[in-house]
Amino acid sequence: MVEQPIESLGNVKQPALRSFVRVAEDWGLGEAEQARVLGLKDLPHSADEAERIVDSMVLRRIGLVFSIYRILHTLFPDPEQANAWLQRPNSAGLFSGQPAISLMLTGDLSTIEAVRDYLGSQLG
Repeated sequence: MVEQPIESLGNVKQPALRSFVRVAEDWGLGEAEQARVLGLKDLPHSADEAERIVDSMVLRRIGLVFSIYRILHTLFPDPEQANAWLQRPNSAGLFSGQPAISLMLTGDLSTIEAVRDYLGSQLG
């Protein structure tokens, strides 16, 4: 089976974006913060905007966010605790006492990957 680029797999951009917004709202992120996590100036507000703005890199970021969300909800069965983890100061070396969301809001893809990798390592 030949692997296809994600853009050619039907219209995944709008559902992915809607799901991302729900996760980000669970985490208490406003629109400006959501856009920063996605590496965008602003969130798209229409189907046409989503089609134009959401590219493979934005979809990659959304996938990382989904992975972070899943891992948090695996590590912390209490949804409130899982959703609050990103906002809490963290003494692990990666975070230097800052909340994980601070790294994610830099807009740098590698910081989102680092948060995901850190959480993945906590699964054991």
